[in-house]
Amino acid sequence: MGGRDVILLKQGEPWMEVGEISSWAYPDFEIRPTMKELTPQKSISEEAILHNMIVNSDFKDWKLEDEINHQENQDKLLNHISGEWYSIFLASDVKEKIEENGSMRVFVDLIRALDNSSLYAEYQTKVNGECTEFSVVADKTEEDGVYSVKYDGYNVLRISEFGNNEHMILYLVNFDKDRPFQLLEFYAREPDVSPEIKEEFVKIVQKQGIVKENIIDLTQTDRCFQLRGNGVGQA
Repeated sequence: MGGRDVILLKQGEPWMEVGEISSWAYPDFEIRPTMKELTPQKSISEEAILHNMIVNSDFKDWKLEDEINHQENQDKLLNHISGEWYSIFLASDVKEKIEENGSMRVFVDLIRALDNSSLYAEYQTKVNGECTEFSVVADKTEEDGVYSVKYDGYNVLRISEFGNNEHMILYLVNFDKDRPFQLLEFYAREPDVSPEIKEEFVKIVQKQGIVKENIIDLTQTDRCFQLRGNGVGQA
């Protein structure tokens, strides 16, 4: 999708976008509009809206050079994802979730693809000021490139490339019954990235409807590097 297009959220569903979508720095990384930009024509649950935003979003899976069949494509995607990563940014439309002591204030350590195509991930977080470790498993759903995980409730997520395979963005929707929220996490293979890359990520987040004040640059914080097994020091 390029230029400025008006699109349906889902074919056959009476929910339609009333705004427009713009292209920006990374055309392969495109996002559906936020929920407030959608106008209902019949009653539908908020959870269904959020699920459609993930399943039918224009987040592109990891860009692959070769024209190969679907299963090989998925396998290569998982291989690209596996390995050590560093959290660079957190962004959410509910800022308290990513602030100090927020449930989503987490720092990635590694991601590993499992034989059943699920994703195993290890993270660090702070509990009462002390760094601690935990792990989660994101299960593959019936939708290509979409995973579900139970952490602070039920979540659906999609992982997309950002510029090249040294960076990626995790886009997550949490289905909290009282206050659902969206979260974007920016990971890199190194502890920090260039100011230019940071600027492009901020633009992408703002296009998703998240204000700049709700974007946290984790490279300026303690990311619990002392718990990582590779001996890296805090950036």
